[in-house]
Amino acid sequence: ETAARQARLAFRVCRRAIGAEVDREPSRPVGDVLMDAAQAVKVEAVRHAVTVQLGSITGGELAEPGGAEQILLNLLLNAMAYSPRGGAVRIRTSETEDDVSVDVEDDGPGVPAERRESIFEGDSTRVGGTGVGLRHARDLARSLGGELTLLISPRSGASFRLTWPKIPPAPVSFASVVPRPSLSVRAGSLLLGGTRVLVVEDDPAVTGLLEVALEARGAMVTLASSVEEVFA
Repeated sequence: ETAARQARLAFRVCRRAIGAEVDREPSRPVGDVLMDAAQAVKVEAVRHAVTVQLGSITGGELAEPGGAEQILLNLLLNAMAYSPRGGAVRIRTSETEDDVSVDVEDDGPGVPAERRESIFEGDSTRVGGTGVGLRHARDLARSLGGELTLLISPRSGASFRLTWPKIPPAPVSFASVVPRPSLSVRAGSLLLGGTRVLVVEDDPAVTGLLEVALEARGAMVTLASSVEEVFA
């Protein structure tokens, strides 16, 4: 059940990232979103010997809860990766009339002052890390009316705050938040309507992604996986 839910969340995030249409989700209680996120990382928490502690949870319903959960998963996995064995990852919430804030704090080494902004720009020191996670998480939060920030904490460790709207925000194009080197168009737009595109690639995973992204913009796509198919 957890794997199926995460697959559905990932599917929505991928469609939004390539500019395809994504239906608005119904709002969900913040407590349910936090519990689902904590449940999803349960196996990783055991593997890292780290406990996930949920503090008091304020009320309120989150708009676009799938996006919030996806970002929280990223924050929790990062926190566990940097926490020492036997450490804890703490989750706290607060709210205003319009927003809910979720703080994720760990017992790791923290973030040096000179890297507090660059970590959102692809800078990563984690073994195997590419820096994509936090950069994408902040872009996703902003595209859905939220914000992701690094807090200055008096404790050791890192503390991130995800601020999320409780009421549906005005639609914001993900493509307008994340600049693309090409095809920078609004989600759901048909600026390539009628354009014929030939995709030459022998990896079906890559061609599938390109086909969805281009057709979402109105293009007529033809796929070729070999020289013979190109000439045909």
